[in-house]
Amino acid sequence: MIIIGFDPGLTNTGYAVLSKKNNEIELLECGLISPKKSKIISERLYTIFFESNKLLEEV
Repeated sequence: MIIIGFDPGLTNTGYAVLSKKNNEIELLECGLISPKKSKIISERLYTIFFESNKLLEEV
């Protein structure tokens, strides 16, 4: 089973992708989505949305 967790934020959104097999959990990937601070909130939200969807497609 693949588990994805998000730590939301408008300047940095953290994420982690985990794999769970039986009782073992393995970290597959983690990182940050960091929209430019100079952008307006709607543009930041779009960046977070776009990058999150890209991550979901890869998993």
